[in-house]
Amino acid sequence: MQQRRRSSAIAVMVALAGGMGLASAVCAEPDERTVSLAAHESARGSGDAVLSVDEVSDSRCRTAERCSASEAVSRDAAVQLTLRAADGRRYAATLAIGAGRDQPSPSAPAFARMGDQLVALVDIAPAGRELPADGPGRVQRATLRLTPADRVLVQQGATTVLPRAGFDLRVVSIDDQRCPNGVACITAGHVQVDVELSAKGAPAERMVFGAPTAPRRAQTWRGHEVVLCGVSPRQTGPAAAGSTPPLQVDFFVSRVPAVRRGAPAAQALAEPACAPIVR
Repeated sequence: MQQRRRSSAIAVMVALAGGMGLASAVCAEPDERTVSLAAHESARGSGDAVLSVDEVSDSRCRTAERCSASEAVSRDAAVQLTLRAADGRRYAATLAIGAGRDQPSPSAPAFARMGDQLVALVDIAPAGRELPADGPGRVQRATLRLTPADRVLVQQGATTVLPRAGFDLRVVSIDDQRCPNGVACITAGHVQVDVELSAKGAPAERMVFGAPTAPRRAQTWRGHEVVLCGVSPRQTGPAAAGSTPPLQVDFFVSRVPAVRRGAPAAQALAEPACAPIVR
């Protein structure tokens, strides 16, 4: 009886938050938040990160439209997001889901790596495009899952501890063969990063990111996904030896996104690595 009362109290608080135009949030598991946001609403992630919904759009068919099967499959629902990270940087992303809850969207991925947050679109409700018969009270809300991640910058030869993932990451070597800025090259070139991952009680493992023959930007280890977001700075023209700042590798490490578990590797490679910073 006491457990039932506690559950009822939580449900009432969530309902009141939604009715007052505030973001409703439910803790799914430690350090993970599930929020429900309409357009122009915001919610806090871990630390001081703030996630805002800029726009919610839904072209999915409703029963009254009597869409054909092929037309229904081609439609999706999307949400445009902005995240202000704790360091003040702002990131933008568009997430989408297909006509069915488990159907991928043809236009955008269902999750994004924004700052140090893994943001996944779970659902948009009520579902379907707006119809003339709908009144002004129909407000669509996006259910979003925010999971904190390790976001680190690592120089060659340095080792960093990933507190959330629970293992260490060392950049063994960086081979930067990219075309310098301001130089006309036949090809864009590539950058290859060799990494060593290690954890207490487990043998270390080497991984290669960005190899020219089989470029990889995302790999999994011990239930986590290690993503290469970028390598900076990029050389600018013919530079004298020693005048270029040391290279830093930007990694995003999180639990494997639930929407991608079991997905083929080709699908992971087709997804954007990390959401861009809003200039």
